[in-house]
Amino acid sequence: MQVYESLGAAQAPQGLATPGFGAAPGWRRRPVVRGVCVLVLAAAAGLGWRLWTAEPLENIPLNLNMEHRDARGGPINPSTQSVNRYSSVLDELTRIPKIQLAPEGTRFSLQIASPDGGKTVNLENLDAYQMVPILPYATAPGGLDDFDRANLMLAEFGRNGLMLAYQARNSTLAYFNDLPRPFLNAGGEEDYTTGQGGAIVPNKLARPKRFSITNNCLKAGLWELSATDAVGEMYHAWFNMPWPVYAEMIRRANGIDLPDREIISALKYRGDITSVPADLGRLRTEGPLLFQGKAKVSAGKQIGSYSSQESRQKSQNKYFEVTRGFSLFGAANTIDAKTFADLEAGDIFSTRKFVNPGIYSGDEKKTIPFDPFWEDVEVRSVKPLTRFRDGKPAAAGDEFLEISVYAKDRQRRIVMGNIPLALLVDQEDYLLPSFGVGVNPPAEFAERRHLRLKDGPVPHYGYQTVWRDGQWRLENNHEGGVEQMALRVFTRGERTFLRVTFVAYERILDLLELEVEITEPLAQKLRASSSAYQPPLFRSYEDVNII
Repeated sequence: MQVYESLGAAQAPQGLATPGFGAAPGWRRRPVVRGVCVLVLAAAAGLGWRLWTAEPLENIPLNLNMEHRDARGGPINPSTQSVNRYSSVLDELTRIPKIQLAPEGTRFSLQIASPDGGKTVNLENLDAYQMVPILPYATAPGGLDDFDRANLMLAEFGRNGLMLAYQARNSTLAYFNDLPRPFLNAGGEEDYTTGQGGAIVPNKLARPKRFSITNNCLKAGLWELSATDAVGEMYHAWFNMPWPVYAEMIRRANGIDLPDREIISALKYRGDITSVPADLGRLRTEGPLLFQGKAKVSAGKQIGSYSSQESRQKSQNKYFEVTRGFSLFGAANTIDAKTFADLEAGDIFSTRKFVNPGIYSGDEKKTIPFDPFWEDVEVRSVKPLTRFRDGKPAAAGDEFLEISVYAKDRQRRIVMGNIPLALLVDQEDYLLPSFGVGVNPPAEFAERRHLRLKDGPVPHYGYQTVWRDGQWRLENNHEGGVEQMALRVFTRGERTFLRVTFVAYERILDLLELEVEITEPLAQKLRASSSAYQPPLFRSYEDVNII
């Protein structure tokens, strides 16, 4: 067995900070005897002697059922909960005996087990490329520059989940099973049992329809496991991915020959990244300007309506309120605002806060001011320079757009690019699931992700930027509370519009919706895209096992 001497943000001894942007010294790895806890004293230049702890790669503890509870005792969790939650045999699985990386490439597997090892669930053929921060463009020669590091950090703090189906074997997709000693019952008719008086009661041995593994967005290196049956969530656990394993995954996924410490330091959260220029020329070749216009707030949009299913669940579960000013007792006044027309600049969206270890707080709040001061919209043609590892480059005849939305003072801009014209339609939203480049959705079937990265469009990008010192610089969107952007074409009679939706922190609600009327000839192209649209398989695939 090998362990790697590692020192990440989560494990660093107090007083020894991990480096920020810029070069960092490498870490070493050394063989040790299995089962022995090794403490290594290492001298760091200019820092004196520090204690480094060798991290074991086996028997990683799982922390189960960590959610805060509501007044009824249920978990504060937006996902629908199964009657099997807290009753499933899966709750006996409390550790990860091992995480196994393939000798080369990006595939890995992990096993979760009961303390005695009598029950195990295997997550097989996982691909780190689909789950860790990636840089799907030409990185800086000789290492990572500040733009590369900022993209790794932005991706790390965007939720990235994969939902696996039960299979005995699959050489292409990730999957899960309980082999070679099966202990879970198969068959939808066994999901639940009937108790006294005909009541539905939990079935301890029900087999999940999907098992999910998620790279959590709260802090670097935090991951989740969860399982769902035909109705809802039945198992949920959190764990810390060992830093040496995680650094190796990122190294292989990106083909970068850098030491652990430099990779891990790039993931450290930084609230202020305005020192980093928005180097979009590395992601696309700029083409001609196609449109300029003024956007208006969608005044009639209902507050708490949604651009995604997850937002609907959080809105209906009262994960937010709107406040204005303060009462005589110092507390914010909750207002009964129905639509965006009822809001004033400076009103506050107060949402449940996402807290350690990756759960929603029962009492802490995240506040996001209502910011209607976005107005100017520009659309230009671009030629993408991004590409997924197994994907195809942009075809010569395909058209791609870059859409910029400016604040009224022209000092702030949200820019979204490498957006395929063919997918900017009126049938469904084009979603940028997080800011950065090539960032994956927060939750996705393994089948869809495989199809999207292989046959889907090239990686798009999205950034919140600020004009400073004569150039656009990156801002950390998480600081302002915006997490996603949604784009959609719609028509009113003969007029064509583009809808731009700002989606909140943790996808809790839509913070702002803008409408801009598009003029010819771009309007005609957008209408043609909608007329010709056939949902690609990476969007339309459905899991028949849970319908």
